[in-house]
Amino acid sequence: MPVLEQEWNRFYIGDYEQLIQILKSSTENMEQRKQLMFRTLLVLGQYQTVVNQISERDSSELLAIQLVAKYHLGDKIQVTEEAKQFLRNHETTPVVSVAIGTVLYEQDLLEDALVLVSKHPRDLECVGLAVQTLLKMNRLDLAQQQIQQLKTWADDAPLAQLIETWPALYSAQADQFQQAFYVYEELIAFHAHNPKLLTGQAVCQMHRGFYEEAESLLKMALHKNSSNVDALANMIVCSSALLKSDVAQQCLSHLSQVAPSHPLVVDLQTKDVLFDRAAVQYN
Repeated sequence: MPVLEQEWNRFYIGDYEQLIQILKSSTENMEQRKQLMFRTLLVLGQYQTVVNQISERDSSELLAIQLVAKYHLGDKIQVTEEAKQFLRNHETTPVVSVAIGTVLYEQDLLEDALVLVSKHPRDLECVGLAVQTLLKMNRLDLAQQQIQQLKTWADDAPLAQLIETWPALYSAQADQFQQAFYVYEELIAFHAHNPKLLTGQAVCQMHRGFYEEAESLLKMALHKNSSNVDALANMIVCSSALLKSDVAQQCLSHLSQVAPSHPLVVDLQTKDVLFDRAAVQYN
């Protein structure tokens, strides 16, 4: 059994608050606990805390995680170059590959990210990032191949189930949307009604055209955490589809405050600027 398997599963399904309490309750396997703690803080957007609490004396894995935090806080181009240099000076373990691969992915250096994580074809997190990268490259066919290979060796671990839903939602096939919905339904039944899983299920419902059902799920997610970035972003989309522009605008305003660099916020701001420029031509 992998070290801290249950704790890692809590991380993958988004049970962050409970996970933090569990990690603080013991000093066994401290390196793994630190990795999990700092990874959780990254998800929660506490980048400065991660930077401050990891020192140059720490492991390569922790230093790689620190680079992810620095990427979100500072000059993204400079930190990306630091990440590339880091790879030249450190062993590319699975954790290092996922952390640095995430920086490359965010910077749209997709081929570099894919080459890096492909070094560990039987590590679930590396496979997950490979699938995300292939989907971002619009290579659904290759992402589906990754899933087929995954099924030959991975068990029914929560992360493996989640990875399988991503190409399904990308596929534009109704039966795949329904299958992804059932995966989230099962994870919620066996684990927790947390914002991550509720939002994932809501995305499935929107793909199926069930926007009112998606709205209910997103309301539940935001009730649990009103600043959850994924729930806010998807509520904007869902509310717009339901012609509830006031709700969409409220969520956009909140999302802009808690995650000003979120892709949806940046995209909408860019479109506003382009619209204003075009409008000037007709004034």
